Amino acid sequence: MKKRLFILTNDPVPYGTANANYIRNFAKSVSNANWHVIVIGMKNDDSQREIYKVEDKDDFDIEYWNLNASRIGWKNYLKVYFTYDKSYQEALNKFNANRNDYIYLYSTELSTAKAVVNFYKIENNHKAYGEVEWFQSFQYKYKSFNPLYHMWKKGFLYRVRNFEKAIPISRNLEKFCQKHDCKTLVVPALVDTNIIGNGSSITQDGVVHFIYPGAASDKDSFLCMLTAFSRLSEDEKKIVRFHLTSSMNYKKLKTIFYGSEIVLEKLKDILVYHGWMEYQDLLNLYWISDYLLLARARNTVTISNFPSKVPEMMNYGIVPVCSRVGDYTSRYLKDGFDSIQFNEDNTESCIEALRKAIEIKKNKELSELKRNARLTAVNIFDYRNWGNQITQFLQS
Repeated sequence: MKKRLFILTNDPVPYGTANANYIRNFAKSVSNANWHVIVIGMKNDDSQREIYKVEDKDDFDIEYWNLNASRIGWKNYLKVYFTYDKSYQEALNKFNANRNDYIYLYSTELSTAKAVVNFYKIENNHKAYGEVEWFQSFQYKYKSFNPLYHMWKKGFLYRVRNFEKAIPISRNLEKFCQKHDCKTLVVPALVDTNIIGNGSSITQDGVVHFIYPGAASDKDSFLCMLTAFSRLSEDEKKIVRFHLTSSMNYKKLKTIFYGSEIVLEKLKDILVYHGWMEYQDLLNLYWISDYLLLARARNTVTISNFPSKVPEMMNYGIVPVCSRVGDYTSRYLKDGFDSIQFNEDNTESCIEALRKAIEIKKNKELSELKRNARLTAVNIFDYRNWGNQITQFLQS
């Protein structure tokens, strides 16, 4: 009989958020190790059902279920954060969870963590939790006066004090977990490299295409990236484009450059705002993109986080041009082999990296970097590489 892993989260599954993407690939890796996986998430549904199943087209031994609840609005959010432990435990009982099973928690909500910790039918050493962020007060409106920050911190400390095992996304989070006597396994953001062909093409339009995909993150230094573009020579500006997707738009950039809007004026011919895109249109954009541009300052938040856009773009053969911050540059990527790296959010260093990227494409040397970026995605970040490590860790 197959071993069973229950994954508990407050995100909708199997799709809907960046967290859901991480959970889906994590579940695939465990299923690929010949385990049966039951994922219990949360998403509001029009029906009266307390919990409902979501069918998924992927051919894996994974079941996706959602508790029928909303986290939108203060009243709903507080209700879920503090009181939904019984709902998750009732769901576990529905599947007859027992001492032979395992649980993985992927949630910042206090009640979900308590549901796992207090579920006596599963042994404590069969329980693990994932940690992917180390938020700081400066990320919140009103900073340390924001109750949301203190709620997150309360859950953060509760998890590390009440679990024997942790699966952090970075070595910095691993050190924190180990200080609290947690046994650890670091697992980065994962991808499925079978969903595409062999990566992107190289355009012959004389333009070097940079991309920043997805919603804008407060971890990323747009001021550094766009200032670097603005300080390129006029000839260099004519042959570069910076593609922005999802919620990143001119209005949002103006708030970043408040008082320095002249910088944006210099970039009007470089920036391409795509907004929300249909899936095929997004793939077409990936197909022509040469480089992912990602600048980050070095702080507790950034060295603890692992941006999923890095392996996702490498999966399409898009080469990261990124600052040396966090595990992805220090542990997984190699400068000049599958990436171009520069110093933190230093503008001069970023300009140098942009120019290096431009010259590489001009000299027709880009194909090798793109091929290597794709190989790194296959050999390191593909979920198939991690199933045995995760299952062995859960059983240790």
